[in-house]
Amino acid sequence: MGTVGGSLSVQCRYGENFAENNKYWCRNSCLSPWKIVETTGSEREERHSRVSIRDHPANLTFTVTMESLTEGDSGTYWCGIDTPWLDGFVSLLNSFHFLLLVFLKLSLLLSMLSAVLWVNRPQRGSRAKQSPLGCFSIKGPRSVRGIEQGSVTVQCNYDSRWKTYQKWWCRGAKWDYCKILIQTTGSEQEVKRNRVSIRDNQTEHLLTVTMKEVRQDDTDTYWCGIHKTGIDLGARIRVTIDPGTVLTTPEAANNRTEEFSGSYTRTHYVLLVFVKVPFLLILVGAFLWLKEPQRPPSNFSPDLLSKDTAP
Repeated sequence: MGTVGGSLSVQCRYGENFAENNKYWCRNSCLSPWKIVETTGSEREERHSRVSIRDHPANLTFTVTMESLTEGDSGTYWCGIDTPWLDGFVSLLNSFHFLLLVFLKLSLLLSMLSAVLWVNRPQRGSRAKQSPLGCFSIKGPRSVRGIEQGSVTVQCNYDSRWKTYQKWWCRGAKWDYCKILIQTTGSEQEVKRNRVSIRDNQTEHLLTVTMKEVRQDDTDTYWCGIHKTGIDLGARIRVTIDPGTVLTTPEAANNRTEEFSGSYTRTHYVLLVFVKVPFLLILVGAFLWLKEPQRPPSNFSPDLLSKDTAP
């Protein structure tokens, strides 16, 4: 407590390992706008306006004196220490201010992610809803049908930037666990393996897969994919093999549909969560560490030594 027109002194204790660090006196928070006065690493008294600070390393304390007090001086103040980067960062992780920023930004990021997932969700229903989403790198028909002992041809279009990358054809309902049946060599040369062949037309950016002598047990989910370090891109295609009867629909005659399904990214959203979020938190931590001198550990406490009142 102090009285208007008087003075007030506060002594703050700190640990021995902070003897050579700069000391601060701050109001409300130790962010730059509220930092009032600081030492320079020596025992010399430093003064700013009506406030002075002096460090006493011999007894591990520093003293702050506020003079000519006014009613406007009422408020919350902090003793602070300019700690090393590691200590400051650990202390920062435990601060309410940091956690508040993290949760606000994380919530915003998750909201944005949810919106992206909703917009890019696989569509069902009418043909209008099955139109391709232009942001993906490879597209293919949603489904194709074939006749037992006949052949099925599937064509997938891809973005021009992937033309020299290896493309592949895999089987399995789950993208992460599908079995690669055949893949290109990164050129336009046709590759054959058992009853399956694959050819990459790099001029038209068109991947063609042909399955011959198909059987009913070939009915399954397949994927057109691009082999790329870090992120693989694929389009999901349902292949159905009917018994040896004639199919009369245009879809069966062409062995593919005109509409394209949205392709899937194997690791894009995983990277978003496990790379971009930690990177964002590191940036926030670095910004706050640069801007906010940290309070010392639990053995550091301010004590009111004395107060002088004006006569």
